[in-house]
Amino acid sequence: MTSVEINIREAGVSVVTDLGRYGFTDQGLQVNGAADQFSAMAANILVGNGEGSPVIELTSILPFEMCTPEPVLFSITGSTGDITIDGINFTSRTPIVTWPDACIRIEPAQAGLRGYIAIHGRIEGDEYMGSCAYDSLINRGCKLADDQRLRVDGHCVQAPPHMTPCFPIRAPRELYSRHTPLGIMPGPELHEYPGFFDNISSQMRTVGAQSDHAGIRLEGTDAPRSRTSEILSRGVPVGAIEVPPAGGMIALLRGRPLTAGYPVPAVVARGWHSQLAQIRPGDTVSLIPTTPAQSISVAQRRRGELDILRKKCSTAFAASRLFSPRTTSMI
Repeated sequence: MTSVEINIREAGVSVVTDLGRYGFTDQGLQVNGAADQFSAMAANILVGNGEGSPVIELTSILPFEMCTPEPVLFSITGSTGDITIDGINFTSRTPIVTWPDACIRIEPAQAGLRGYIAIHGRIEGDEYMGSCAYDSLINRGCKLADDQRLRVDGHCVQAPPHMTPCFPIRAPRELYSRHTPLGIMPGPELHEYPGFFDNISSQMRTVGAQSDHAGIRLEGTDAPRSRTSEILSRGVPVGAIEVPPAGGMIALLRGRPLTAGYPVPAVVARGWHSQLAQIRPGDTVSLIPTTPAQSISVAQRRRGELDILRKKCSTAFAASRLFSPRTTSMI
């Protein structure tokens, strides 16, 4: 299998990850994986990879730069600033073929928090229990550093016959701002917070600095609870909104602890998980009551967008004979 080593010139805060480490929660392992699953899957589709292939997840408040010694097919999705290859401006959300010794630079974004880079082939990561998802609690995963060499297996591509580095294909556009509305549904302790949905929908909350891959802290008016009894620790899903004794709220992300003992009056619905993953400290958030039907509708629409994107890319790559005989598309 042919491989290439990408030179990570400026890593910022970035890791190699995939969609998560499933099937081991009974052994105490969180799923983790790409915080914005939609953007990670879209990035992989744009380069002909399987949706769950490893990607580079970068924190888009910092610059990132990498150099490719050979032509590679790559894509960038999620939150990004200006993208240049050897000083030439390029766009995100599209397949791009680099030339030899090309340097790709991504400037910080004005809004949103996470960007995703996919490269045709398989990015080498620290695979553990069937996944290379980064997990700081068990000290597993590949956190990138300046001047690191990152191996990509099966990367071989040929220059497209139209002789331009981009294909006329774009993934759905994501609009990021410093204010994000999130759809929420009732949690198991909603009855302990009288008038919670009425009060919460009229308030804006600020994202605190103590936010990370495990969850984001929502600062604002405390939600009064009608009980003072403690809750036994239990499993909590992505999007659970906890109310800790110190006040405020915590919306849990994919790196959350497996169990928690704080009351959960609400849960961010699945249709808004990608938006939740892109919120950065200092942003404001509105929590808007929604329904299971609305959440399912949003999730199905996003799934449909990925399916359409896959068909477009599959057709374009087959027609262009982009992939060399030594490798095949994973689509």
